[in-house]
Order: sequence, then structure tokens, then C-alpha cells
Amino acid sequence: MDEIIEWLIGIEREAWGLYLAAAKHFKDDIKLSQFLTCIAEDEEWHYEVMKTAADVFRNSTTLFPSDIIVDGITKAKTEKPLLLCTEKLSDGSLTVGEMLECVVSAEFSEWNDIFLYVINSLKMENHEILTEAPKMQAHKIKIELFIHSRPDGEQYNEMIRRLPTAWKANILVVDDDPAIVRFISAVLDEEGVVQTAENGQVALNKTQIERFF
Repeated sequence: MDEIIEWLIGIEREAWGLYLAAAKHFKDDIKLSQFLTCIAEDEEWHYEVMKTAADVFRNSTTLFPSDIIVDGITKAKTEKPLLLCTEKLSDGSLTVGEMLECVVSAEFSEWNDIFLYVINSLKMENHEILTEAPKMQAHKIKIELFIHSRPDGEQYNEMIRRLPTAWKANILVVDDDPAIVRFISAVLDEEGVVQTAENGQVALNKTQIERFF
């Protein structure tokens, strides 16, 4: 787990720096520049969250065995678009299209799934860290909305649809009204593997057996 957290700290820092620099590079495109500044601020916050996660992990007496392995191939695939854009930004050749492809390729890769996995794994040690999960979802929605607002947005939406996911989220829907449970489960069906619970105690029992995120 420690190795995964350190990798996340590095890639969040890398994305933060790239997006900020790109915002200045594209300063004449006001909407794009504002968007890049906004997601750079998100990455700065994600970086700080992972620094907190590292402290929680190192200071805890609890063992945190990782159920996943972030191998070299996964790391290289996730880092590649960021590195390519950083190189092009350095020589002044970075285009708007290349920047948007970078954002889509990186942000909708396994990167953010791994981030959420770490947060979920440490939630019993630091309950406040779990509040970052909705913010991560908001971060991705923010990117999708910006892409959708652009005249050329459909090509990037198609990229998002084609990108494979590392795994599906494990989602737990809790409510004592069966109709509401069925409705919410249907809405979330494409977002992951949905399980249900009719009350809080059943939900709590399920969370003791497996992770939900």
C-alpha cells in the first residue's frame, strides 16, 4: 500500500504542475485556461489528500494489505499522456487537441480508481479522508461537462467511452423502501457492481465482509 500511495503522490504532483503550466500556455483561450486552472487546483488538493493518506498509513498500527497490484505497465500507461504533454509544453508545440486528449486519457484511466481504492482502504483509520470520494467524482464530472461544452467535444466523449476501466466500483445501496432501492440500483447499474441492503444493520454487516467504493 505504501508504494501505491507514493506513486499517487507523484502523479498528482505531476498533473498539478502540468495543468497549471498549460493554463498559462493557453491563456488566450480563456475558457480552456480557466478549466485547466480549476482542475490543477483539484490535483493540488488530491496531492494533499495522498500526503495525509501516507501519514495515516505510516502512523497506524493496523495492517493494510492491498488487494490490488499497480504494476509497471499500469503506471507507465497512466503517466504516458502526462509525460508527452509535459515534453510538448516544454518545447512550445503543445496543441489544444493534445492537451484535451491528455486530460481524458489520464483522468479516465485507472489512476482515479486507484486513488479511490486507497481512500476506501484507510477510511477506518481516518473517517474524514472518506469525504474525498464524492469530490473525486465531482472532479471527473467537471471534466466531462467541459468536454461536452466544446464544439469538438464529441470526439473526446467517444474517447472516454472507449477507455477500459481497471475494475468496476462496488456500490452499496441502502434504503428501507424497495422501490427506491430498485430505482437507485438501476441508475447506478452501469457505474459498477450494485448490492443492496434494506436497513443500516444489514449494510454494516456487508461492509465488514467487503469494501464498497
